Amino acid sequence: MANLPDLVGMVDRAVHRHFTVQTVEEPQALLPTIAEIRAMTDQEKTERLHWFLSVFLLVFLCVVISGTVIMVVGAELKALGSYQSLGHTAPLSKGAQVKLVILSFGGTVLLSFAACLWSLQTGRLSKTLGLD
Repeated sequence: MANLPDLVGMVDRAVHRHFTVQTVEEPQALLPTIAEIRAMTDQEKTERLHWFLSVFLLVFLCVVISGTVIMVVGAELKALGSYQSLGHTAPLSKGAQVKLVILSFGGTVLLSFAACLWSLQTGRLSKTLGLD
């Protein structure tokens, strides 16, 4: 993967009135073990943190921009009259809403629990570093 802009570092330098653009490289191991994390230098840990935060921020920006474009284009299509509505749809009943919430919450908890068990089984779970 190509180098990403170091968004965290750029904000930190901008606060201190140093406007420079730097990039951060992808970490060597995306899912290191606890021993590998402990063996990393402070510089490697900082670069790893900056890389992941930059990825999260860029994904967030892409989702927000995509949603905004969809909402603007949808409103424009509706105004032009080329938008075909689905007609009158009935709202979900209270029972169906409760079932959907339970299903989505249960699925999230189940996946989180499975990730914890996998991390525990592969030696990637620690009290200080959490899930690796």
